[in-house]
Order: sequence, then C-alpha cells, then structure tokens
Amino acid sequence: MSSYLCSICGQEHEDLLMDIAQQKPVDYFLVPPEEQAQRIKINQDLCSIDDERFFIRSYLPLPVHGTNQNFGWGVWAEVEPESFFRYLELYKTDGSDEPPFIGLLSAVLDCYQPNTYQLPVDVKLRLAHERPLITFPEGLNHPLAQEQREGISLSRVHEIPHKVLPNLYEGSGGR
Repeated sequence: MSSYLCSICGQEHEDLLMDIAQQKPVDYFLVPPEEQAQRIKINQDLCSIDDERFFIRSYLPLPVHGTNQNFGWGVWAEVEPESFFRYLELYKTDGSDEPPFIGLLSAVLDCYQPNTYQLPVDVKLRLAHERPLITFPEGLNHPLAQEQREGISLSRVHEIPHKVLPNLYEGSGGR
C-alpha cells in the first residue's frame, strides 16, 4: 500500500499498520512484579501462572472491507488445563482437525468499550506454523465480536493504532 493521509492526525503515513500484538496476557500483569519470576512461566506462545492458569497466544482477525486482508490482533486466551496440554501435544503438528477450545480473552484492547478482558472466545488450532485462531461464540454482543463478524473499514484500520498505540505517532510531526 502506498502512503495515505490519516483522517485522525492529518499527517501522511507510509504504510498501514495491519496488526498489533500483545507480548503477554493481561493476567501476567495482575501478578505483583516481585512475584512474576517465581509464579509465571512464559515464552512467545505459552504462559502459565502458578501452574493453575494457562494461556495460549493466538490470532484474532478482523476482515477489512474492500480488501483481501485482515487486521490482526495478536492476543492471549486463557484455556482449561486439558486444552492447554492438548495444544502442547499437537504443538508441532497440524491441529486443525481438533474441536475449538473454549477460553477467555486475556487482553484489554483500548479501542473497545465495554472492556475486552475475559470475553468468551473459541480457540481453534491450525497448522503447526500458525498461531491458533480466535473467534467469538455466535450471538456474542460486543463491538469486537461484531467487527469480526462484519469486518471493518480502512478508516477503522487507520483509527485503531492511534487509540491503542498513541505514542507510536508522537514526535513525528504529530503522527
């Protein structure tokens, strides 16, 4: 994509940001910092807290109107222990034939109200080189679930980074 004039800040941007990833589940930050090293095991794809709560890093796509692209959220979902350990068994294989795991979103996406933390989700395993796919249960009435079902406009894609990553544009001519 070539440069575009942003309707939010009035500045020209070179590329459209098409994904935002959260490096840790929200629940990681609910553990006091001085206890995190002792209580939390985490890598780029998996997290456990107190060996009792289990999280999988996943991909939540939002179709973008008029394109063949998705805006992607890299987020975490808390799943039941059985689901987490089943994912570990299938980690290096094709898990796409598995039924979805039931989970809760462990992410706060600031551009959505009400809060996205602990929204119910389905976590669908895919090929070994792909992060699991997050979808929402049918009938969930939340703006994020609605955007996943109906898609978002390019103008919404421009808006999201300004709301979620405001410091990204500071110090670069208002961008």
